[in-house]
Amino acid sequence: MLDTEIKYCRDLTMCYRIFSQGLHAVINSNLADQLFLNCEQLIRTSQLIADSLAQDSPGDAFVKHAEVLRAYVEFCSKQQSALEKLNELEQTNAAFRQSTEKAYMLLKSMCAEINSVISAMDNSNMLVWAQQHIHCESIQPPLVFPSSTRKVGPRSLLHSGALQKQRSGKTLVAFLFNDFFMLTTPAEPIEQLEEFRIQKTSEIHLNLYKTPLLLENIRAFQNKEMDSCSFEVRSGDVSVALRAPNRNARVFWMAQIEKAVNEYRGCCQTVKVSFIRLF
Repeated sequence: MLDTEIKYCRDLTMCYRIFSQGLHAVINSNLADQLFLNCEQLIRTSQLIADSLAQDSPGDAFVKHAEVLRAYVEFCSKQQSALEKLNELEQTNAAFRQSTEKAYMLLKSMCAEINSVISAMDNSNMLVWAQQHIHCESIQPPLVFPSSTRKVGPRSLLHSGALQKQRSGKTLVAFLFNDFFMLTTPAEPIEQLEEFRIQKTSEIHLNLYKTPLLLENIRAFQNKEMDSCSFEVRSGDVSVALRAPNRNARVFWMAQIEKAVNEYRGCCQTVKVSFIRLF
């Protein structure tokens, strides 16, 4: 919750700064107040809540600052009138419209860059976690998770979660990287499969169950005999029937595997074409 509040405060501050500064030259202060309402008050409130969450429990933090949270009531009650004024200005004021469009494109670019950096950091953290918590000493030469792949650039963790072997019910933890699919077994029992999530703070340790399946030859599919939660992953002569905690999880796993395989093959094809052109 603290991380969410910090990100919210950062995003709100960035939006307000970019749009308010960009529009300062084309609208007066009265119009600015009608459009941005009490955004500055919201930023101060968010900063106050974030500081409190760093020291107190969520309940204590919000009770302590209940009065200042009324700033959100004021903002929401006037949001519709602000939207109507914004639509009016976009239709009647060309300079205003151009300025808002420029600010929007700038903000969109900045958000995309920030999201890309955050995603890269999260992936790096998860690869380091995998190196420390997945025991796969049987793989030779040793597998280094935070490294480059042979064909598709830096390794990325695309998806992970708890599955079961279809017949025996054995619990597995699966990892889908951008170059292979890995099945592991937990060192300790997992009680609630549907709620199980791998995070950089997870303390669980895992052992390799099967040799990782390269995406180059892998496919995921369902047989007619399978229920809505089951699917099979096959690579050459190796196959394993798996069961997800629910139908949505099964659908998502299959979609992620198919997407990863297509991107892997597409990247390999691009590299192959580039190599041929060199000669």
